[in-house]
Amino acid sequence: MSTDPHSDNLDPSSNASGEAPAMAGGSVGGDQDGWQAPDSGTFSGASPYPSQGSPQSGYGNYQTPPVGQPGSAPGYPPPPAGGQPGYGPGGGYGPGNPGSGGYGPGYTPYPGSAGYTDYTGYSSVIAPKPAIIPLRPLSIGEILGGAFESLRANPKAMFVPSLVVMSIMGLISAGGFAFFFSRLSLPGVTTSEELTDAEIEANLDKLWSSIAGLVVQTGLTSVLTVFAASILTGLLIVTVSRTILGRKASLSDVWQRTKPRVGALIGQVIIIQIILGVATVVFIAIGVGVFWLPMSSVIANGGDDGSAGLIVLTIIGLVVATLAFMLGLFALGCKLCLAPAALILENIGVFEGISRSWALTRGYFWRVVGVRLLSTIIISVVSWAASSALNFVTQGLALMAPNAMLAVLAGSVLVSSLIQAVTMPFDSAVVALIYTDLRMRSEGLDVELRRAAGV
Repeated sequence: MSTDPHSDNLDPSSNASGEAPAMAGGSVGGDQDGWQAPDSGTFSGASPYPSQGSPQSGYGNYQTPPVGQPGSAPGYPPPPAGGQPGYGPGGGYGPGNPGSGGYGPGYTPYPGSAGYTDYTGYSSVIAPKPAIIPLRPLSIGEILGGAFESLRANPKAMFVPSLVVMSIMGLISAGGFAFFFSRLSLPGVTTSEELTDAEIEANLDKLWSSIAGLVVQTGLTSVLTVFAASILTGLLIVTVSRTILGRKASLSDVWQRTKPRVGALIGQVIIIQIILGVATVVFIAIGVGVFWLPMSSVIANGGDDGSAGLIVLTIIGLVVATLAFMLGLFALGCKLCLAPAALILENIGVFEGISRSWALTRGYFWRVVGVRLLSTIIISVVSWAASSALNFVTQGLALMAPNAMLAVLAGSVLVSSLIQAVTMPFDSAVVALIYTDLRMRSEGLDVELRRAAGV
């Protein structure tokens, strides 16, 4: 996307929020606006923060202290070479230092006063915040809060594409559902009368063909939904990336930026689904070999007390293994979740995007898992609440109009797609902010973003 003001629908003279427009040209110019990969030639590639676990970091995974914590205010000098800060000569707190009152001269009673020494061993500044997040490594709360802020900052670009695409998918699903269920002539759904055995026997072929058609239609709709969701993810990531810089991108700008990468996004989601599918097949094969075959052999040979105990242990082991597999699949998804953001924002290839996601999450795996788990819980709670309300309404309509049950069920399918359309922007925003946070931590991306945002 171009860095010209018109490409972001931003007029500096009418920017009521005070957000700074991006710098035109310069080392971060061009269509990437500060999101270039470290090897692109315009990226500095050096993080200004101590590495994770460094003795200087002082804040664990957060590295740079959040605002309000010791060391967060600007201008604090590093500790002098004469001793450990705060506890000996040159540190300012110990007895015998001139001018400290009761604690020794030079003592500063609270962080932020003149001469305060940052005990973390390096100076920190208050990071600029062009829009939804400060341009520094983020806390988990700032990632989730920034995702909500992105929805409020540009609701049109965040919600309209999702609602349009998922409405189309919902209409296709609801139409297919209504068509095939209408052919089934199920009592209580499409008719108000009980069918006789002769009628059921006469309609048996139509019954099976309708069920098969419904399964095929559901499968095709699911595939189309996955492809549509991959394109939507790209659109939403672009929107969030512009919002981070303090810009409000229009729908046409976001589409123009994403359109050349649509094929790559679909290809990438296919590759990721293949990876997850292979992992699932391997687990099923292991489960069949380890659990099902021994249990089926015991059942075939007749059971005694020992065999019953073995069957119970096998079932427990299968449940535990299934839970472990689900957690492993979720963890694998976390390792790959940044691939669309890398593909779109760094303008790289399908496999390069997957490789970048794997590399960026290295060393921060549990952090990514924690953020994704929290966002999944939030989305699940919202979806559950909306679905519960939908079920309540559906049951009420079914009681009031039993002959319209099929229409009510088809409508619930459509509304379920709309619920997904509402939660999808939040999920994509979380992914974009995780990607931004990890690059700021490991590659100093915040320096480039500050230049791009003009702050």
